[in-house]
Amino acid sequence: MQKELKFTLSGKNFSGSPVKLEREKIYGRSETIATDRNGNECVCASLDPEGTLIIPAGAVKPGLLSDSGEWIEKNTLCVVDENGQTPQRVMSSFEGEIALSEVATLEEFVDHIWKAVYMLDIPELASLIGDTIRRFPFSYRGGFSEDDGFLLAANGKCWLFAGEGVDFPFIGISEEGVLDDPEAAESEESEDIDFDMM
Repeated sequence: MQKELKFTLSGKNFSGSPVKLEREKIYGRSETIATDRNGNECVCASLDPEGTLIIPAGAVKPGLLSDSGEWIEKNTLCVVDENGQTPQRVMSSFEGEIALSEVATLEEFVDHIWKAVYMLDIPELASLIGDTIRRFPFSYRGGFSEDDGFLLAANGKCWLFAGEGVDFPFIGISEEGVLDDPEAAESEESEDIDFDMM
């Protein structure tokens, strides 16, 4: 059974299972298969630094070493922020109710890089949202960070956008440019050397 997100808006409760929009489902996918001269499918492999050993796929895994060269187990690591402090853990959005009280502007919505888009079939909530954009903190699995979540309504369905805000600087012309300056062209011509005068 799929997990459901629970929303609250105008004193009403709504719930629905998010369906992630996959690029392959929308556009399809293509795959290139390499074969040898006999038509047998080739498999990926690597070479050691000396180029003497063939290492098959899956035989190499990343690892962590301490400053003294000792192996570090992953379960002994802890998360710290830039100040060396342990950040507060956030729970998954599936574990509680999402309040849709904050209304975002279109500019706030487009100033994001989207990590995932989900479709929710909740017609009653879509009708209540209307043309507004609702903003809330969103975390799919929980952890130490959360994304900005935006909920929109279109075609009787709700669309959840999860992403990270970015600062897009405005690039424009600070002052009016001049394509052709007759005075500048005249001064440049006067500085040229006239060999007929010699």
